[in-house]
Amino acid sequence: MTEPPVGARVPDARAAVERARLLIETGRHEAALRELGTRLAQAPGDGTALCLTAQALLGLGRPEQALQAATEAAKARPHDEWPLRLTSIALERLGRYDQAVNAADAARAIAPTQWRAHVQRADVDVARKKITKDTWAAAQTAVKLAPGESDTHFTLGNVALAKRKRRMAERAYREALRCDPEHAAAQNNLAVVHLRRHRLGHAIAEFVQAARLDPTSARALANLRVAMLVWARYLTFPFWLMVVLAGGITTTSKSRQGLAASQRQGLLLWLLLAIWLLIVVGYGWWVRRSAGQPIFGLVWRMTRRNYQVLLLGAALVAGTVSLAGAAAAGTSHRAVWITVMAACGLASFYMPALLNLLDVAQRRRARRARTH
Repeated sequence: MTEPPVGARVPDARAAVERARLLIETGRHEAALRELGTRLAQAPGDGTALCLTAQALLGLGRPEQALQAATEAAKARPHDEWPLRLTSIALERLGRYDQAVNAADAARAIAPTQWRAHVQRADVDVARKKITKDTWAAAQTAVKLAPGESDTHFTLGNVALAKRKRRMAERAYREALRCDPEHAAAQNNLAVVHLRRHRLGHAIAEFVQAARLDPTSARALANLRVAMLVWARYLTFPFWLMVVLAGGITTTSKSRQGLAASQRQGLLLWLLLAIWLLIVVGYGWWVRRSAGQPIFGLVWRMTRRNYQVLLLGAALVAGTVSLAGAAAAGTSHRAVWITVMAACGLASFYMPALLNLLDVAQRRRARRARTH
């Protein structure tokens, strides 16, 4: 048998690169790297394969290796913006923002009509929290070049949100979702806008939708938990009012003795409990109505393993039980129940901040462990 001509291998090489491209689009980055490794073993200077390798490595969260691949791709394709844009993305994720800006500007200079280069330029500034006129120009140019692309509107929304222009950000995220209804990041950021505009029901509904679109998104679930903590924190203020009123009822009636005074005190406490339960149910109904869909079952399934939400909820439930105990107990024991209720109120107020500090400390320890 004779060997096939060298040119016959070209279609196989192109097929391998196309398979890798499809695998990256479907999120199968490891499989894409295997395909690309075979191709690069045959042709180490294949610029397209090197760019796809950098893209796959970025998808796997390996920016240092992605930077190496993108640098090699830039040597193979010196007049192409794609390797420079990938270089900028890798540098951005490594925290080397000034170099990332230079790489993005170089990509824009080579291909001023390529909207992705303008998006990357704006993304770097959002990442380093430094919004300038160039940032706005890059984001708006991207929208003008590709008004039908969801990512251009998403980037414009991110720039607006960074500058606290929340209405503009909301419009941009809604436009991104109009272009791509399954854009989970836009859905998440739209929920962030609602949360910052104190539209708690809308925020919870959007976070739930973002988590549905991308179940692997840790950010959407984390933001949903934050929204639930905000919802619970809103309840701590009327709860503290109940504590103060309950304490006032028990202390002002100390001078009055007898069964009638004790019963009157108990009735007032039961009335206070009924008011508190009406506040909780009414607030829950308002959040559900604002969301426009049943959300609490989904929220429970998504947050039931989060100890912050569970502990805060447990503190409020324990406080409610304490108020019921104070209403049902005799005069001599009511002060104890009110004290327990006040302790639950203190826990619900300070617990989120304390748990956040513990989380931050844990993340810092984990970061130090990775660097050493």
